[in-house]
Amino acid sequence: MPCDIMDEERDKFSLVGLLSVISSLIDNYPDAIVILGGDFNVDFARHTANGQDLMSFCLEQLRASRKA
Repeated sequence: MPCDIMDEERDKFSLVGLLSVISSLIDNYPDAIVILGGDFNVDFARHTANGQDLMSFCLEQLRASRKA
């Protein structure tokens, strides 16, 4: 994951692009069990844009999994 910086000049497209690819893979394999792990370089207590993007992605996937 990209570095979680407070600066608005962050490379949003690399994070959003990565999350988009992961989301597409999840959508393409609906019967798969997905476990994401590793160092996401995010401190949710800091309320950075990367943290918000990652949190939104996780909540979106959680909602989708509950509908299935």
